[in-house]
Amino acid sequence: MITRRLADALDFAVRAHGDQVRKGTKIPYVSHLLGVAGLVFEGGGDEELAIAGLLHDVLEDTSASEEQLEETFGPRIARIVEACSDTQAKPKPPALERKKLYLGHLEQTDADTLLVSLADKLHNARTLLLDFRTGVPPSSRGSTSAARKRSGTTASLRTCTHGDDPGRWLTS
Repeated sequence: MITRRLADALDFAVRAHGDQVRKGTKIPYVSHLLGVAGLVFEGGGDEELAIAGLLHDVLEDTSASEEQLEETFGPRIARIVEACSDTQAKPKPPALERKKLYLGHLEQTDADTLLVSLADKLHNARTLLLDFRTGVPPSSRGSTSAARKRSGTTASLRTCTHGDDPGRWLTS
């Protein structure tokens, strides 16, 4: 069942990420959050997991705190969002270091976090595939090379699916 909490979470995400855009584009960042939440629902997640999907980047990319999330949305959502964050340090450590630590963390995490993380990585992978198909230059998505980003996304997907081939989902 869908309740007002989902709309409240979307409002929270829009306020937190409202002025952000996807790297190298004019696409509002909230489009990614909506995509992740949709994939969570499609993957069998409940409303709380979809809310965690909407909020999965709020701790690492905004000034929101875990305490604020727990107070507003409850401990389960706050825990999942925290577990989906590769860092809350400001400034962020180097990307490769963060991604390696995050992959190790995924091997030890619970099914709820894996579903949200997998939805995030799948949405990112689909974006990369769309860029490739439409001829968007790899350099337009930020300073990280496209090959390294594809490699990191694929590694994350493999970890989330316990070694299953993530490529089969990229075109669905």
